[in-house]
Amino acid sequence: MDRGPLLDSALHTAHSRLYSRRYSYPPESRLIGPIWGQQSLTPVTATLADKPTSLGVETLTELTLIPSASAIIDHARKLNTTYEIWRGPGMDGTPVVLLATGIITKSTNGKTGPMIQAYILRQDMKPIEAVNSGADVAICGDCPFRPIIAKQTGEASCYVNTGWLTGLWESWRAGRVPTISANELGIIAIELGMGIRHGAYGDPAHVPVSIWAALGNNRGTSYTHQWRVADIGLAQYAMASVQSVVEANEAHAAGWRTYRVDKENVGAGDGEVMCPEQTRGVQCKDCGLCAGNRIQAKNIVITPIDKRLKKQRAA
Repeated sequence: MDRGPLLDSALHTAHSRLYSRRYSYPPESRLIGPIWGQQSLTPVTATLADKPTSLGVETLTELTLIPSASAIIDHARKLNTTYEIWRGPGMDGTPVVLLATGIITKSTNGKTGPMIQAYILRQDMKPIEAVNSGADVAICGDCPFRPIIAKQTGEASCYVNTGWLTGLWESWRAGRVPTISANELGIIAIELGMGIRHGAYGDPAHVPVSIWAALGNNRGTSYTHQWRVADIGLAQYAMASVQSVVEANEAHAAGWRTYRVDKENVGAGDGEVMCPEQTRGVQCKDCGLCAGNRIQAKNIVITPIDKRLKKQRAA
């Protein structure tokens, strides 16, 4: 039987150890064969010596073994801090790839804190070339902060360092970035107690919802400007990025929680709260509010980037 990546190294894991691990969803969703569903690893079923074993929902005599989180993390340390998670067509058919960084070497982003960063890039073009030519539309859609749009509107443009991203893309194109599944990345995040930042660059709408679902419901951030045209299933994981109260109300009616840039300078309204990072210095890794419908919480309002920069320069 083809056991899939990393499975052999984990077969020694005792079932008691697996049961004792703390996951953000019931252990039976990982361990019972019929519930395995769309997970990418091939399950290996073994008869338990001390059968039957009760999982609280039914009595089983068999257990499906999966890689232990520690085995996956050990594997990560031996290889790299960056992984390919998925590749395929984006919303318009353009080939894109999802890369995750910050697994071992932590992100130094001051606002988010150390989170696993998930980047969505074109497969066929260097990020810096895509930005300069406007071809980043294939991964960023109609985001108003795309540099080519921001130059026309006077908006503050996206702050992502596309020079650094180009280096990441070149490593991937050269075959130096190993691959793990979204399910495996979710296990790593849980074990390390880290959130995942969906779309640290690129819009999460360009990746199938099933990939974000495979990461699990662990803490993380996610935002989409494509909420009008995206798969509504993405609302479970992502905030609708909006620029006005009218847009926010439209997104709410469609089933989204919102992340509103307060361009109208009206502050937080009913059902909204100002971003805790701005008001109390709480980093995203500790806040967890921008998680779509994974949690029930108020909608988020944030001061525009250009206004924040002016305040920082005046301080």
